[in-house]
Amino acid sequence: PKRVWQAITDPDQMQEWHLPGTSAANQWKITEVIPDQKISYEWRLEGFPGNSRVTFEVVPDGDGAKLIVTHTGLEAQNKEDIQEGWDFFIHTQLKSFLDKPDAKVVIERTYDASVERVWAAITDPDQMRQWYMPLNDFRPEVGFETGFDVETKDKKKKFPHIWKVTEVIPGRKISYEWKFAGTPGTSIVTFELIPIGQKTKLTLTHIGLDSFRGYQGLETTNFREGWTNLLGTKLMNFLAMAAVPVG
Repeated sequence: PKRVWQAITDPDQMQEWHLPGTSAANQWKITEVIPDQKISYEWRLEGFPGNSRVTFEVVPDGDGAKLIVTHTGLEAQNKEDIQEGWDFFIHTQLKSFLDKPDAKVVIERTYDASVERVWAAITDPDQMRQWYMPLNDFRPEVGFETGFDVETKDKKKKFPHIWKVTEVIPGRKISYEWKFAGTPGTSIVTFELIPIGQKTKLTLTHIGLDSFRGYQGLETTNFREGWTNLLGTKLMNFLAMAAVPVG
């Protein structure tokens, strides 16, 4: 559902399967929005009297999503042409767009540390600042939001991060939206922990990276390199250091 919602509301993605957004012949005015679920807008077409209304509804359907498109107020227009147009846009264009492989990063690492120890490292803000991100605060609670800036190594550019926690299973799984202020697109980061004896297997999945395409510094390869360093070096060293008795 999240990916379908992005495809029907993000202007960069819409231009790949729907309309280019450059023609004055089509005039849209948004009338209703229920985030991730429903959007409606008036659609005025030059040369035709009155306004029609288009509604997109996204409904979860198992592991996927069902999209319902309703176009009303077409009395003055050729309904057969409109139907043919939507069949093309939805069944051909949108389907092909969504069938493209989603850019993502998946990394697995096993640490010589307990699940409780690894969970604390990925959810406690004091510990996260030591190996992960320069965040001000963090709480593993659904709905919690935080923001912080990350500078490039040459200090020439800042990336304003925005995180929002979307799922938490204490000690096992946490997911959050990962966005950048001023940049279209939303990705989802998920950490999953599995105990293996006295050790812990961590699986990191970062999906939706294709929504950042076209923005320098946000390429999938950069995220993959970043996660590889964070999980394979920084978190590994942090957990090893924390395991050494002090005093």
